[in-house]
Amino acid sequence: MNITFNRTETALAVDELSEFVEQMADVLRSVQPICNWMGTEMIVNRSGLSIGMIRL
Repeated sequence: MNITFNRTETALAVDELSEFVEQMADVLRSVQPICNWMGTEMIVNRSGLSIGMIRL
């Protein structure tokens, strides 16, 4: 499963990313209850950008 988001005028601050990822994981858990959920993870890519991952 791959989910993308459209850019908005309001940027998400890095310190808000973890909470956003957890909220998205809650939404996905509610619509995909049969998935084997492995959890969420925050990583920093080679460019130094923070990325939230939801593993299932």
